[in-house]
Amino acid sequence: MTWWTREPDQWIELADCTLPYWREGTGPDVVFVHGWPLDSRTWRDTVAVLKDRFTCHLIDLPGTGQSKFTKATRAGLRENADALGQVIDQLGLDSYALVAHDSGGVFTRLQAAREPDKVWGMVLGNTEIPGHTPWMLTLLVAAMRLPGRKASMRLMLGSKLLRRLPFAFGGAFDDVGYADAGAFYEAFIQPLLESDQAFAGQQLLAAGLDPRVLAELKPAHAAIKAPVQLLWGKDDPWFPLDHARSMAEQFGGEVEVTPMAGKLFVHEEHSQAWATAAGEFLARAAGV
Repeated sequence: MTWWTREPDQWIELADCTLPYWREGTGPDVVFVHGWPLDSRTWRDTVAVLKDRFTCHLIDLPGTGQSKFTKATRAGLRENADALGQVIDQLGLDSYALVAHDSGGVFTRLQAAREPDKVWGMVLGNTEIPGHTPWMLTLLVAAMRLPGRKASMRLMLGSKLLRRLPFAFGGAFDDVGYADAGAFYEAFIQPLLESDQAFAGQQLLAAGLDPRVLAELKPAHAAIKAPVQLLWGKDDPWFPLDHARSMAEQFGGEVEVTPMAGKLFVHEEHSQAWATAAGEFLARAAGV
């Protein structure tokens, strides 16, 4: 049985939600943080590669996957960074690396800047860049806040043609059919089409997305002294590689920019190559 198909190893109680937690592998501690609109299962292939060298810690963030939440739960950029920090505290991790993609990269950078002496490495997949707001993100967030959003979003997600548009999954995958079937569709699209609870949970981040928080990333970068790898899809229309290269100069420690084939969700579509590159970097950073 794989870790994502078994019951959580632990339930982590926070003030306004309860998060499922899984632990896999042995070695230096690495915390994996998913982006939107995904959950911890997006790391299934990455963990399969890294678990022989690292202890992998995985959670579903508030509103996602198996997390237990209510209308009172908050899951904006800062709130999810706070949740991540509380999880790390409850797990008692004094030295750890962070692996993240997309909006998960925002949460991890804010967390790493809060306790930089504990973070020994960081791998960031295509993620938000200070001073750069993709038009697709603006459009998508606006759509998620409109009346009738559930019906319109389900119309888009339920149509092969519409979900291949640039502001949907057409900007996430080289193969525009990647999201049409298989593990990705079953884990992340089908629940949004069939479950009101899943849709409401994923809407929490869209509703709480405050672009002012993104301005905090630049000073956060300066506070991060651990080695950082920007493991980037070179054809990403959301967060272009050239912008990532410029962002690399903001960090307080050494940064490697590693371009890869792919767009926004490289870790999904080109998982073996992504995981191998991440594992090699983390091994160097940890000295193992």
